Amino acid sequence: MTCTGRILITGIFALGAAACGTSAPTAPSAGHSVTTGAFAVSESSARPLAGSSIAAVSCTVDVGATTHPLPAFHVYVNWLSASIADDDSDLTCGQVHGLDAKIDLLAQALDANPPAFEQACGLSTALAREIDALMNADQLAVLTFPEPVPGGPTTLEGIAEELSGHWCAAARGDLVGPR
Repeated sequence: MTCTGRILITGIFALGAAACGTSAPTAPSAGHSVTTGAFAVSESSARPLAGSSIAAVSCTVDVGATTHPLPAFHVYVNWLSASIADDDSDLTCGQVHGLDAKIDLLAQALDANPPAFEQACGLSTALAREIDALMNADQLAVLTFPEPVPGGPTTLEGIAEELSGHWCAAARGDLVGPR
């Protein structure tokens, strides 16, 4: 999508939010938990932060709409977006675009009919390793989130690993039903 297209879409979402009287959830800061509002699937990752340049608008991870409901995947993307947007993150726009491209490919694999779990397994495993490496290099903020489900992960690394394991199990045929 071109920069102009992203700006247009961002403007439409901003007008919609203003008309409805809603405000976008804010990204958590390192060492703090976020409220459950962070789990709502929203377009806030497509909106620039106050004072950011137009170039920063295109420097986000945004999966967009999917044909099938993928709530755990959208939570994962929202957590990644919050970690990227945090002041403790030090990623270049190129790194963010690389993550966005991988997220888009993963979304396509999961949204296929039937889902391409083998492809999702490989993509998500590589993405989980990249997220881990970025966090270990202090380039991606380490944040704590509330459990999306009882006993669920509370970090970006945790959800990346859990979902990757889930999709790999589905690829092997080890998964019986939806989770």
